[in-house]
Amino acid sequence: MNQRSAPQDWFGSHDGESARVVSPITFDASLLAPRERFELWKERTATSYELLLPSGVAQGDFRSRTHLWNLGPHLLTAGDYTPMISKRSARLVRADQFNHLHLRMNLKRPGARVDADGKRLILAACEPVLTDMTRPSTFDSPGGPGIVVLLPRDALADVLPGGMDLHGVVPRGASAHLLVSHLVNVSERLAELTVEEARGVAVATASLLAVSLRATPEALERARPAIEDTLMQQVCKWIDASLRDPALSVSTICRRFKVSRSTLYRLFETRGGVANYIKERRLKRIYAAIVAPEHAARQLVGVAEEFGFANASHFSRSFRQHFGHSPSEARAQAPIASRLLSASSDARAYYDLLRAQQR
Repeated sequence: MNQRSAPQDWFGSHDGESARVVSPITFDASLLAPRERFELWKERTATSYELLLPSGVAQGDFRSRTHLWNLGPHLLTAGDYTPMISKRSARLVRADQFNHLHLRMNLKRPGARVDADGKRLILAACEPVLTDMTRPSTFDSPGGPGIVVLLPRDALADVLPGGMDLHGVVPRGASAHLLVSHLVNVSERLAELTVEEARGVAVATASLLAVSLRATPEALERARPAIEDTLMQQVCKWIDASLRDPALSVSTICRRFKVSRSTLYRLFETRGGVANYIKERRLKRIYAAIVAPEHAARQLVGVAEEFGFANASHFSRSFRQHFGHSPSEARAQAPIASRLLSASSDARAYYDLLRAQQR
């Protein structure tokens, strides 16, 4: 029997190169009658795994909301599940002959149990595990949000370490943390992903997986773009969460992420530098605050101080340089813009979108 490239009923229909954004296959069990939910879910996935509910979970209690994305060579599923047991028996291995690796992780709930052909593991939350679909395995999930990536072995031949038994392997170390962050970031941005970008995501995922399994110089070099992109996403998120902290600086970021100043400067070079990025994010947050009706009574200086501008003259000058008008002018114009736009629901939504982008 010829080996198939992937479970065909898992693929969405895409218009090849002409598709601008990758469209997911979505399954929402809440739209079905309770007695039908689990059976229909099994129909979608029973070609590769036998699915069981643990004792104490009735079929009527089953829930699952998942999105499956075709990233070219890889398939990525992100969703929220009821506790469930996925069993790949020797019979299924012989029947379908899928030559893939399965990368799974539960994002919030610890305690997932894995039996990889006799190798038994108990996983922490956000701890990924690889299983080889050419061998039997059982994955007993505690449920909750999770991510699954299906990776064809032939597409990984050039990046994965040769001669390594990958069945039941848990990636470890700093590279594994970057892999987890990468997958979480990707799952959050998939709704905007184009077909061309999807290929890049697939390459980055494979490269990060390879370096988390065996950090050879070649693997590190291949994974460098993905590592730097993931690190950049982490730093930007942390900066946004720390804009009110007066201690936010290049030094605190370097200590928090254990990177050198030169690495941080290189990452932010295209954004005008780290200090400039922090200042711009603070100014945008201040702008959103001073034009918001609920903050109309607050003093401008007080809002600026909240976001690290201790000197009023420096704040006013920076604000004007960035937005083209003074803070007081921005506040005065906000009610006028709001009244003009409120006549149209579409315009109102546009105004709200612009406001949201400042946050």
